[in-house]
Amino acid sequence: MRLVLEPLLRFRYWLINRRVRRADLITALESAEQTLRWADRLPEGRAAEQWRATFLNVIGFVRLEIGDLRGARTAFEESLWIEEELDPKSPETARGLNNLASVAYHQGELHVAQARYEQAIALRAAIDPMSLDLADSLSAAGQVLSSLGRADDAFAMYERALAITTATEPDSSAHAGVLTNKATLLLNRGALDEARSLFRLALDIETAADPRSPATATAWSNIGLVSHALGDIDHALSSFQRALEIDMAYTPEAPRTAADHNNIAIILLDLERFDEAIEHLTEALRIEQWAAPSSSATATAFLNVGYAHQLAGRPAAAVDDYRRALGIDAAIARSSRDVAFDLTNLGTAEHQVGNNDDAVHLLKQAVAMFEKFELPADGSQAGTNLAFVLGESGQIDAAIDAARRACAAAERARVLAGHPDTREKLFALNQSPFSLLLDMLHTRRGDNDGDEAFAVAEAARARSLADLLGERPIRSSLRDGAMALRLQEELALHRELLDARARLASGRTDAQAVRDLEDQLAECRHRLRQDAPQYANAVTPEPVSASEARSQLSDDTLLLSYAESTARLHLWATRRHASAHVTLNISAADVVPLVDFATAAYRRGEPGGDEEALAQAKLAELLLEPIPEALTADVRNVVIVPCGRLFHLPFEMLPWQHGVLGDVVAISYVPSVSVLHHGIRPDQAVARPFVGYAPTSLPGARTEVRRVAEVLGASPQDVHTGATKEIVAKTISGAQQVYFATHGLLDDQQPMQSGLWCTPVPGVDDDPVLRAFEIIDLRIDADVVVCSACESGLGRLLAGEGLVGLSRALFFAGARCLIVSLWPTPDIPTRRLIVRFAELMRDGSAPAVALRLAKEQMRESHPQTFATPWTWAGFVVIGAAVS
Repeated sequence: MRLVLEPLLRFRYWLINRRVRRADLITALESAEQTLRWADRLPEGRAAEQWRATFLNVIGFVRLEIGDLRGARTAFEESLWIEEELDPKSPETARGLNNLASVAYHQGELHVAQARYEQAIALRAAIDPMSLDLADSLSAAGQVLSSLGRADDAFAMYERALAITTATEPDSSAHAGVLTNKATLLLNRGALDEARSLFRLALDIETAADPRSPATATAWSNIGLVSHALGDIDHALSSFQRALEIDMAYTPEAPRTAADHNNIAIILLDLERFDEAIEHLTEALRIEQWAAPSSSATATAFLNVGYAHQLAGRPAAAVDDYRRALGIDAAIARSSRDVAFDLTNLGTAEHQVGNNDDAVHLLKQAVAMFEKFELPADGSQAGTNLAFVLGESGQIDAAIDAARRACAAAERARVLAGHPDTREKLFALNQSPFSLLLDMLHTRRGDNDGDEAFAVAEAARARSLADLLGERPIRSSLRDGAMALRLQEELALHRELLDARARLASGRTDAQAVRDLEDQLAECRHRLRQDAPQYANAVTPEPVSASEARSQLSDDTLLLSYAESTARLHLWATRRHASAHVTLNISAADVVPLVDFATAAYRRGEPGGDEEALAQAKLAELLLEPIPEALTADVRNVVIVPCGRLFHLPFEMLPWQHGVLGDVVAISYVPSVSVLHHGIRPDQAVARPFVGYAPTSLPGARTEVRRVAEVLGASPQDVHTGATKEIVAKTISGAQQVYFATHGLLDDQQPMQSGLWCTPVPGVDDDPVLRAFEIIDLRIDADVVVCSACESGLGRLLAGEGLVGLSRALFFAGARCLIVSLWPTPDIPTRRLIVRFAELMRDGSAPAVALRLAKEQMRESHPQTFATPWTWAGFVVIGAAVS
């Protein structure tokens, strides 16, 4: 019988594996169970036992894949018993231990899983210390340690595993699996760029091997997790949906498919598509309760169902779900990231049902766990919730302490995230602790609370811009070194992405092609920072304190710093020797329509009328009248730190005394005092007074540049009235003043694609726009850069960062201050204003003073042309513009 059966068993083994690879799991399981019965008919002996163990392992694997954890455990236990009887030190015994550890992990028995993996690791290391089997056990053990909160031990396991896979099979699915596990831990700890880089590498490996495999589905899920963490909801949802599509075809009843349903549900809840979300959550919970009712995956399903109840206004139901999740997770490990999440959510729900004491107790435990496990982003969220509940309970001092810790955690999470662009996306999502702390400090009104609130506001604004400006010397040093090729690669990807977005807009490509390029660009920037050792030593600039801000002011300068909080705008009016902190009677949301009404006609290219004047008067009442009169005496310069939509408002046109504010004081704007203090480069000697640019297609602009050049006594060779992008790049360095007279191109969705129109070069450069991503690598030495282009002062408004666009790129390139436009203005008034500004600059006025006087004098000399703010107020000065 053995001679007849063994060839048949070998064939059946091959056939079953083929069905597994094709995702025909149920047929594979039926075949394996039938073949096991045939193996039982073999004569007793070693060969028969080996065949039985082989097919038991197959049965266990398939049952694990389809989510039948109990059935998998039974099969693996019987298989391991056979293997240990045959040879307790064999590779097959190690495999059996590894398989049982995997089942224990999925069932939430983490300590059992840890012990099994340790046994498997010891056996496999003794058999072959460089085997992929050993790498698999090390990586899986790292997952268990991570779930137990032992992150450092988990990292050590992953590094051991990577040393093996990198040296042996770096293109294998085994290598991708280790990368995925390490990246998951990095993602949990907040290292978003590094996690995204490893996830993307794993996705590339898995897709090349089999684009429809479960491993590829897992890779897509992980890309979705990073996208969700950065607020890219569309990318996250499409990634999760791709994962679900693959897993549904492979194992519709498996825990991995339930995880896909959970991930999609969270996105749908964020999008307020509640009915669809509930469908996915119900399916996820059904699968998890059938497959592993005591696993962390089941707890996650309950957690998400509770979140849905909470959003729907059913906090009591949420409490029940959160308690069930906590019961499961705490039984697995009393202290873990999962438990801390459960405590956070349960604490917020208990507060909503009125159990404040319980809420405080739960949230304090959560904050302590997140701090223990060094998870600052999660800790910031829990700490913010704790501060809110304490504040609602009247414990204002304790609430402020909790909010301070939450703000500190948010800053740690921001720095960990990676590239400044990644940091700003994360920080935009994590402004709550700063807003809450501002309100609480103003409520308490202690002796130093006003100054502390100023520092909190500074810590919450333009932080990534300050980081970028601080790193400017590093990037400059890379342009001529070995990293120059990497910078060229980054530039090429920006251009490819620009083209891909244009093709997407015209329907000639799909959104995924654009997302792939976005991921490639992020990966390129990540590698650039990894490979350039200078970035490792870059210091994150500290926010400026109130006393430091006061010390920077001249005696005739008033600093007006606005900030958003949870309910109202805050204002700090600061002079060199005195200051005041007031809460304004308007919210950030209410500011938006007022600013829009005040500027709507001008943005349409119209003179405006009573509607705009009324809105301007109301803004003056809300934003300027609360300033204590004592702080406005003898003021000649005002420096304004805007927030939110105030970045679109020129304060110069607001009514003040018997005219407008711009009649009385020179006004300049800065993204933050910290940027002005740390980021704007110091004044320096330059080779020539002027360089100016205008495209061939704009005769009025060419006239403006020539006239300014005459005023400043510039050499004809510094007047470029047919300026191409190449000419700009070659000639802009070494000029004290730079003038761009051209059209501006605003892209408030993709601010790095904004730019200034240059002269096209047919056949050489199909894109005549000097983009922000090209401007950052110019070498500008100018004290002032004038952009007399439409809307050159606008950009994307990002919470916690302000305007992101052309102005940021020009500052990074080296400009000390900018003259930019907030709306389109007619050619002739623009030319008159800019030429007069140049004359005043030539005569020694500071940029802010020169712009104020130019506006005043033009309104006096040409009262009809400059009767409306449309023709004069749109030009503003940003940066180091006063003494």
